[in-house]
Amino acid sequence: MKEVRGKLSTADSLLKMRRELSSTNLGPVYLFHTKSGERDRDSVEFLVSLFIDIVVSNFRGIETGKFNVDVMDSSQVEVENALRYARTPPMFGEKRLVVFRGGEKLKKDDWNKVILYIKNPVHSTTLILSFPFVQIPEDVIKLASERGYLRYIESLKERSIPSWIKGIFEEEGVKCSPEAIARLVEFAGTNLQVLEDAKNKLILFTLNKGKIDSEDVEEMLLQTRTSDIYELVDAIFVRDMGKIFMILKRLENQKTEPLFIETILAQQIRGLLKIKTESSKGKNDISTLSSLTGLKDFLVKKYLSASSKFGLNQVEEALSICNELNYTLKHSRVNSYRIIEKACIDILRTSG
Repeated sequence: MKEVRGKLSTADSLLKMRRELSSTNLGPVYLFHTKSGERDRDSVEFLVSLFIDIVVSNFRGIETGKFNVDVMDSSQVEVENALRYARTPPMFGEKRLVVFRGGEKLKKDDWNKVILYIKNPVHSTTLILSFPFVQIPEDVIKLASERGYLRYIESLKERSIPSWIKGIFEEEGVKCSPEAIARLVEFAGTNLQVLEDAKNKLILFTLNKGKIDSEDVEEMLLQTRTSDIYELVDAIFVRDMGKIFMILKRLENQKTEPLFIETILAQQIRGLLKIKTESSKGKNDISTLSSLTGLKDFLVKKYLSASSKFGLNQVEEALSICNELNYTLKHSRVNSYRIIEKACIDILRTSG
């Protein structure tokens, strides 16, 4: 098994590990860990989850894989049972995968069992011990390191992000221009999950193109932001304040044009008003409402569902709030996203 020694704090090291785990030539044991002092827990946990997903997906892609994949958590399964699964021969295949996560409550006897397994692993099994933020005994760390099983996973610094972006696209056989990389860095910063999502979307948007430039990134961002705004509207329609705040924060992080948000919000409120006006007259048939308003059937269904939470006067007031929002965004010096946030709250306060 190829060794990846030392801490994986650089893009090249993490990409090397990603390629290793994507291969069919996996070793018998991997101990995922991070060094003390790591502060970016979200990034590390995302990388750990990503690496595990890669291995699990590859195993399940094999015809007999579904019989030979076990993912367990130490909060539900004793380490002894996980190791027993690891020692079980694969069913109808050549290889078994056992993932054991958690490890926070492992005791000395449990660690001794882990040591015994590391000393004599079953080579027809790949055992992943995912303990990134667990205080692992020094003798376990030393043994795993000596055997080449230890994998340190750490968050990427901002200066390493461009190399990471370049690498994850190259793995897909796609070249990403320096301008596109710079735009993605500006968009996502060091958030690896956002970058992974952006990569997957760009691969779909530029299918068979083989190269991604800054224009492709801008188009993807526009579509993503538009989708997020419609999700914001849906959250308003079901009066989900928590989701509203979450989406607004996402839109703010993406630097979505505030007037663009207001335009789509007002458009949706006007659609709701059309349906509410007609339904208040007793017209609730979807095809009839579609014919009267000129709206597509799926929009009629959406607005009908939302209309139960808003009276006619309240929808009219919501549209008035949107009109005021347009003016305020153009003339106020207050943070635009806080203005939109207040408008969303005001709209919810009109609902009965």
